[in-house]
Amino acid sequence: METIIFDVDGTLLSTEQMYIQALSVALEQLGIQRSAADLHHTFGLPGPAALAYLEIENQKEVMANWTSLLDDYRDQI
Repeated sequence: METIIFDVDGTLLSTEQMYIQALSVALEQLGIQRSAADLHHTFGLPGPAALAYLEIENQKEVMANWTSLLDDYRDQI
């Protein structure tokens, strides 16, 4: 039996802009400002780890807002 592992994200698809834009808007809607560099540094981290890196206090609220916004930016994939 052969096994092939293939990573689609970053190879065939690039979701970075979608995630970063949705995160940026989610934070802005809650009055939280972070630099573009900080937001890009979180790409690839699990959501809770990204919010911890950004020192976000109300992580559950931001996470819910962030995930609800992803569909708005899927055209950036």
